[in-house]
Amino acid sequence: ETPREAVERALYELADAVEANDIQGALQFVAPGASQIRNDIETLMPLVTIDTANIMGSPLIEVNRADQPPSAKVQCRGFFHGTMKQNGMQGGDAAQITIHFVLDGDRWLVSEYAPNKDWRRELPRRHRTGTSG
Repeated sequence: ETPREAVERALYELADAVEANDIQGALQFVAPGASQIRNDIETLMPLVTIDTANIMGSPLIEVNRADQPPSAKVQCRGFFHGTMKQNGMQGGDAAQITIHFVLDGDRWLVSEYAPNKDWRRELPRRHRTGTSG
C-alpha cells in the first residue's frame, strides 16, 4: 500500500465511522492535539442520526513525505444525510472539504479540516430551531 492509498483508505474508513454514528470510532482518526476536530465530533455528531456519509467522486490527495512527520492534503466533496435527534427533521448537505492528515506511527490521522460551509454554526442552529436552511 502506498502512502497515498493509505490516506485514501483512512478517509473512507473515517466516513464509514461517521455513517455508523460511531463517535469513538471517528475519534480514532483524529491526530493528538487536533482539539477543534475532536470537539466538532463530540459536539455535532450526537445531534444527528447519520444515515449516509460519503466521499463523492475521487479525492485529490497530495502526500508530502519530506514533512516530519509526513503529511497529506486531501481535497474532496463530502455528502451526509441524517435526522436531527431533537426534532426529527431530515436533511443532508454536500461540501467541498480540505482535510490535512499527518502520519502518526503507521496511521494517517486528521490534523485539521476546512469545509466550504460552516457546519459548526449551521448544525446547532438547525438543531435548536428545526429550520432546514
